[in-house]
Amino acid sequence: MIPVLVVTDVVDSQASDFAEFTFEQLQHNSDLLKPVIMIELSGLYNAQGNFHVSFFELEAAPFVAIVF
Repeated sequence: MIPVLVVTDVVDSQASDFAEFTFEQLQHNSDLLKPVIMIELSGLYNAQGNFHVSFFELEAAPFVAIVF
């Protein structure tokens, strides 16, 4: 489980598809999920409010906040 924006995201090695990396790489490389890294998630919420991830992709560009 990975907390993203105050939602618990359930990532399953068997049920989630990964773009350009594997579940094992995600488990063993904490740099893949640094706070500035943008990720794209697709999936569905369950009855407990957890988000079950069906697709997980790391974005090439880091997150940049723009304040007007």
